[in-house]
Amino acid sequence: MTIVQEMCGRIGLVTGKGLAGVVRKHYNRPVLSVAVLLLLIANMINIGADLGAMAASGQLVLHLPFSMSHVQYLTT
Repeated sequence: MTIVQEMCGRIGLVTGKGLAGVVRKHYNRPVLSVAVLLLLIANMINIGADLGAMAASGQLVLHLPFSMSHVQYLTT
């Protein structure tokens, strides 16, 4: 994930555009749509993993059961 962020940052510095802008310039709209959809799905999974990790660390610090964390409310 760090490498992808670094590559996107370097692409942005060189071109002055984001990743979607560069893909749109070099490929057609369906390829751009698929790329954006995949990035959206990957970001949603990453956010879920981050919330799970924060809940687990909160459980270690506060000594609360995992079911008391905010992640349980997101899954119901």
